[in-house]
Amino acid sequence: RAIDLVKKDAKHYVNEGVNKFLAESNREVFKDEIEEIRKICQNSKKEGIINALAGMRDRKDRQHVLRSAKYPIQFILGRHDLIMPFDALVKQVDLCKNPTLTVLEKSGHLGFIEEKEKARKALLRFTRKAFRESK
Repeated sequence: RAIDLVKKDAKHYVNEGVNKFLAESNREVFKDEIEEIRKICQNSKKEGIINALAGMRDRKDRQHVLRSAKYPIQFILGRHDLIMPFDALVKQVDLCKNPTLTVLEKSGHLGFIEEKEKARKALLRFTRKAFRESK
C-alpha cells in the first residue's frame, strides 16, 4: 500500500509519514527537527523510497537470531512509536537470553531525539554491560 502511495505522490507520502516519526505530544516541541527530517526525505528519490519500503516488506523473519544470540541485545523502544508499535516489539524482548530493555515513555520512533539523554544513558549502560560480559 505504501509503495502505491509513493508512486502516486511521493512528496505527500513523505510529508504525512514524517509526522508519524515522533510521539504526537513531541511534534510541536521538535518542529525544527521534523522540518529538517522532512527536507532530507523530500530530497530522496522516489525509487529509493520504494526500494526501502520493498526491502522492509520482503525481509525474512530473523527472530531466530534473537533466540539464539549468546550476546547481550539492547532494545530501546518508544512507548508511542507509530512506525514500529511498542506492543509488537516488546514481545521480542522475551525471545532473547540476555536482553536489556529501555522504554522511552515520552517517545515515538525517534527516541534519540525525543528523549536524547535517556537514550544516550541507556546506550552507555548497555555498552559497559556488554564489555564486562565479553571478558
